[in-house]
Amino acid sequence: MHFDSETLVALAILLVPTAVLAHRYRVEWGASFGVGSDLWRGPTIVAALLLAGLVAATVYFGADGFREAMNGGRLRRALRFLPFFGLPGIGLAVVLFPGPASELTGRYKALVEDGGTRRYAWLGWGLFALWSFLLFLRWFARTYR
Repeated sequence: MHFDSETLVALAILLVPTAVLAHRYRVEWGASFGVGSDLWRGPTIVAALLLAGLVAATVYFGADGFREAMNGGRLRRALRFLPFFGLPGIGLAVVLFPGPASELTGRYKALVEDGGTRRYAWLGWGLFALWSFLLFLRWFARTYR
């Protein structure tokens, strides 16, 4: 387990979007997190497990070790550190809490009229897929260089 300053920042980048949306979901929407709530459906369970796996890997390997294993480099520039942990953190937070996320972007009223706040979760899956695709491209370029 590594708890250096970069690992703590990486954990914050991963978990703060989820914490903010969970707070809005609980306080402003008055919803609960229980088993009988509307929150726990198949895609949200998968997103929660993926987020827990990313957090566990970051804690176990440390931020630098996890990035090196996944991305192939120890580049600490902010432009690469933030997207590496920010894209999956924001994407999975949007999947877990699509309603509060749509409120933050200003698209809530249009989505409520269409009945599509749950469809907003596709934006979160898109961000997670973009992160996965970028990791794959980096791995491919590093392997066949």
